[in-house]
Amino acid sequence: MLSDERGAWYVLVRILLWGGAVAAILMWLLHRGDRPAPERAPPSQETVPHAMVGVWTSTRGTTMRCIELHADGGYNMVPNTAAGDTFAAATGTWRVVGPSITWRDDSQGGAVDINRMVDVTESRFTTVEADGSTTKFALIAGTVTARCPK
Repeated sequence: MLSDERGAWYVLVRILLWGGAVAAILMWLLHRGDRPAPERAPPSQETVPHAMVGVWTSTRGTTMRCIELHADGGYNMVPNTAAGDTFAAATGTWRVVGPSITWRDDSQGGAVDINRMVDVTESRFTTVEADGSTTKFALIAGTVTARCPK
């Protein structure tokens, strides 16, 4: 109910002011999404360990693939077509944070997969997948780069 002292004009002005403020906030929130994402800093040596840079086999169940982990934090995995593997080649980025390795798959819209690493040595490691299964990695050849002189 409107107060006799303030009248309809007072209520109308308040609605317009609050409505304008809400509209301005909504416009600001909507336009924030139009900005390009800030560039990420290059991976540090702590997140891309030198010892893991190189070419590895990746075996999950009976399927073996080849994956190359690059010093810049990128990776590429190729299917084992000779063994009938129908998996598509994949590229993306990888990082090690604590006891886990994080994969970001470019071919799946940047989907992120975080796997705990167990049984880690200089030439092998095992990841525990989200479904509890494991993938075993074995080093074929380390890669020497200016960034990772080994």
